[in-house]
Amino acid sequence: MKIKRLLTAATLVVAMAVLAMIVPASAFAQAAAPFDHLKCYKIGFKKGELQVSNHAFDPLVLIPFQVPPFATEDGCRLLPAKAPRPAMFCVPVDKKPRQAPVGTDIKNDFFVYKMKCPEQPNFVQGASDQFVRGNMQVNRKTTVRMLLVPAYKTTTPPDPSCQPTAPHQCGGTCPDATDICRPDAADICRCIPQISMSCGLIPGTNQCGGDCASGLSCKPSATAPCACG
Repeated sequence: MKIKRLLTAATLVVAMAVLAMIVPASAFAQAAAPFDHLKCYKIGFKKGELQVSNHAFDPLVLIPFQVPPFATEDGCRLLPAKAPRPAMFCVPVDKKPRQAPVGTDIKNDFFVYKMKCPEQPNFVQGASDQFVRGNMQVNRKTTVRMLLVPAYKTTTPPDPSCQPTAPHQCGGTCPDATDICRPDAADICRCIPQISMSCGLIPGTNQCGGDCASGLSCKPSATAPCACG
């Protein structure tokens, strides 16, 4: 009987050792709480504190993860139409007390934009969270929507003297006379060190730079990393 107990104990030790090799140690610890909520703040920009990319004026095609009940919307545009800008800034948070259902872990911040989309028929959809449950009418005849766009924090303020002058083109003076006002890789006007080279990637960066003919700028191209256009 004693030998049988010793064999049983030995078998258990071996099984635990094998399990420890297969399952990461973190799996035995309590899973960290996900940052599955977003807390949003109203925001505003003083004159000269916002630079707008030309992409802000692009017509947007929005493809939902769930089709149906939602449908692809083509031709949406950010608002205000003449000067698109975000209305809110959202950051991931963990909420206590915690109740089900739990969402996915959110890692990045978001800008919230108002936008206008083509009219579509309304429909009824059931939904629930930790606070409410019910059947809601999704109003798509009203063309105003909200769009959350992934964002990242930066401490570099824009230069109010360097602004867009035309699609994918910039103009203005820079505080440092050796810099030039040009679109960066995100098509945002910035003061970038002037370099004497043909249009191409700036060494050590993923940004386009170099000399182009008058009225043209060095920017990313579909046929090459950078081209004058």
